[in-house]
Amino acid sequence: MMFLKCGLLFLPTSSRPTVEGDYLLYNQCDGYHIAEARKDDDGEIEFYFFGSGMPVSRESYCAWAMLPDTQDMFPLFARKPGEGAGA
Repeated sequence: MMFLKCGLLFLPTSSRPTVEGDYLLYNQCDGYHIAEARKDDDGEIEFYFFGSGMPVSRESYCAWAMLPDTQDMFPLFARKPGEGAGA
């Protein structure tokens, strides 16, 4: 079994992301949500709910953390022929 250990640094809503990518948002009421940070029409980087693409208001979460780049993780966890589902 392979493991990848990575730390997450959570920042408050008063701090804004500076790079586009995948993020983990934390809401005290219902826990964690995956979001995507990308530039809006004004060129500002904002959060959007993963999957729906709907904007996330700052009142919807109390902290956020950038997730590791999936391109860095893919080679470590990519299925090899004969492994995984359907093997």
